[in-house]
Amino acid sequence: MSKIEHVYAFVTDTKPGEEGVVGLRLNDVWVPMLAGSKDDMEALLSNGLLIANTLKLPVRVLEFGSPKEITTLWPAGPATPSEGPESQPGGH
Repeated sequence: MSKIEHVYAFVTDTKPGEEGVVGLRLNDVWVPMLAGSKDDMEALLSNGLLIANTLKLPVRVLEFGSPKEITTLWPAGPATPSEGPESQPGGH
């Protein structure tokens, strides 16, 4: 898998002047429609059209570039062999 260079988000207006990411409901989980490559975004276009027709609202695809890591969230428990305790919050 290649590094994510751009993110594509499917958005619609939630209220005048406000927009939000649209998503799919899978069982009890809401999954936002985001893609990390142009091919993945194109594979989601039919889902976006279905959502637009269901909501009776236009769904736009926005491209965001220049990724910047804000933080890293680590799972609880011991570090994996490739990640020593120094790489986890509070590690020494």
